[in-house]
Amino acid sequence: MTYQSKSIMFEEVQQLSYDNKMNVLRKAKEIGSDWYVDILNCSEPFKRKRTDVSFEKALSNFKEDDLSHFTIIKRDMFGENYIEICWNTMGFTNDYFIWLHLDLDNGPMVEGFIKEELGIP
Repeated sequence: MTYQSKSIMFEEVQQLSYDNKMNVLRKAKEIGSDWYVDILNCSEPFKRKRTDVSFEKALSNFKEDDLSHFTIIKRDMFGENYIEICWNTMGFTNDYFIWLHLDLDNGPMVEGFIKEELGIP
């Protein structure tokens, strides 16, 4: 069965704490089909650049009290269908974007990670 949700538990994703996001991202990486890190240097022309920084090194740039943006969505683009998770820092000279791509069939698992972090049965 193919996963159908357009927005994965939007309300619940907004409730995730810093630690919850770290845990969901690490768990999702383990089942993901692809991940990468981009850096946006705001002193250069507006364009993210792919980097070879490690996953854990990228995560170390996220601090609990800093501004960031965390999303989990279903992508339907150019004949490709997948779940995309992105967490990015905001407001720094170098903003980091961690991207994870997962097969649609992993949607229920991702929802399970979120529920587990929030203590939802």
